[in-house]
Amino acid sequence: MTEPKSPRAVIEQFLTDIGKAQWDGLADLFAEDVTVSYPLAADQTASLRGRAALRAHFQRLAARGVRLTARDLVIHEATDPEIVIADLTYDGVDCDGTGFTMPACFIWRVRNERVVEARDFLGPRVAAPAQANRAIVAGAFAAWAEGAGSFFDIVAEDVSWTVMGSGASAGLYQGKATFMERIAGPFATQLVGELAPTLLGIWLEGDDVVVRWSSSATTVDGTAYRNAYVFILTLRDGLVVAAEEFLDLPAFERVWNKGRVASSSRGKV
Repeated sequence: MTEPKSPRAVIEQFLTDIGKAQWDGLADLFAEDVTVSYPLAADQTASLRGRAALRAHFQRLAARGVRLTARDLVIHEATDPEIVIADLTYDGVDCDGTGFTMPACFIWRVRNERVVEARDFLGPRVAAPAQANRAIVAGAFAAWAEGAGSFFDIVAEDVSWTVMGSGASAGLYQGKATFMERIAGPFATQLVGELAPTLLGIWLEGDDVVVRWSSSATTVDGTAYRNAYVFILTLRDGLVVAAEEFLDLPAFERVWNKGRVASSSRGKV
């Protein structure tokens, strides 16, 4: 028998789905007659009543292209087993592409796996252009991990991509098509299914986004592939225009070389 979702699990799922921009199913985490209030809003009576109103609210955010990613999450459990409290900071991107941060505290009552009452304390937005880039990259990795997209969806067509190191695959690749043809493509032909990414950390360094992640996959000859990476990414207008990639090149090239040889053989007449 499946264990019912705890209040903690419900709020964690809510924040995870928001980070993936999966707006469609968010309202289903709330009861039909839920009341959501916003005590810090300028209008002290501001609230949303009922799941239908909440669903419409999420649909408006999705239509505007708003992106939100939670960080610094701390969850508190109260003596009342139905109550869960979450302190966090949102990194966001508004509809006009501007970045912001916003502190938040949620106090929710969860009953039978549904939120029946929510008090959402949303602090003031603080402009943070670089945070927009962080949120974009985090969202791309989250979608990639779920099989709902690829990190390369946010890579510009004219990207300058540098694979660091001294192996055969190291070097500067101008343009996404060139990188995909010469590096990512031959490598992908040697995998069974998709590469499974795990995001380990993401930081801002000036205007750049630094990402540490790992991957795992099974190759076509049945061996396990695992690697660890660091990307240093420069974004412009929401797209990666420059990247430096650090990884275990020998591990990568053991797989990549087989794909490169196979591609070369197919090209011979």
